[in-house]
Parts: sequence; C-alpha cells; structure tokens
Amino acid sequence: MTTTFTLTLSTKADIVEARHQTKQAAEKIGFPPIDRTKVTTAVSELARTVVHQAVGATMTVELLEELEKTGLMITVTIAEFDFPSTGHVTEKIGALSTDLDRELHHVKRLMNLYSITSEPGNRLVIKTGKWALK
Repeated sequence: MTTTFTLTLSTKADIVEARHQTKQAAEKIGFPPIDRTKVTTAVSELARTVVHQAVGATMTVELLEELEKTGLMITVTIAEFDFPSTGHVTEKIGALSTDLDRELHHVKRLMNLYSITSEPGNRLVIKTGKWALK
C-alpha cells in the first residue's frame, strides 16, 4: 500500500481537510462519481465522529492495489480519549469501541471493508476501505 496522505484529527477544520484530500485521492485513482461521493461521505462521517469522541487521532489514507482492483484504505488510530483517567481503561476503551461501531453504521454501509480493533497501549484502530474497478 502507498500512503496518499496522513492527517491529525482534532478540529472541525481537520474534518474538512480529510474530506477534501479523500475526494482528490478518489478522483486521482479513477473512482466513478458515485463512489467518490460514497468514500468522501464515509470519511467525513468517520472524521466527525472521531473528533467528537477522541482527543488525539490520526487518519492515514492509502492506495490499495490488488489484481484487477484499486481502492482506498482509510485507517484512523485513536491514541487519546476524552474520558477521565479513573477506572479501568480497558473497559472504557471497549465501551468506546462499541459506541463508535454503532455511530459508524453509515460508514459500514458505504464502504466495502470495515473493522475496529484495539491495540496494545490503549489504542483503537478503525479501518475502512472501498474498491473501484480498474
């Protein structure tokens, strides 16, 4: 995979920038207009949700190439959360993962690939992708 761009997600301006750069990346690799709209909408929804739920997150968009398909993979890594440090952090991250999964149901519907996983160091990773035919 080739990285197209990486952004920090923390403000409303970052949401706009993520949307803009994703649209450009989708145009560059030849997504048809309807799929460009789907990918751009999904990224906007994902970025908006993450900005509201997390303190520190990074979004990376990569080019996917496989046989007769190309596409985009969007990875959001959340390392800082907006909840008090009291209590069991792992349980809070599990609850946040469930909340995010529920809030991102539109993203799942618009994209071909979708997952939320937790990683060591109390991080959540959200991956979503869309294929376009070559």
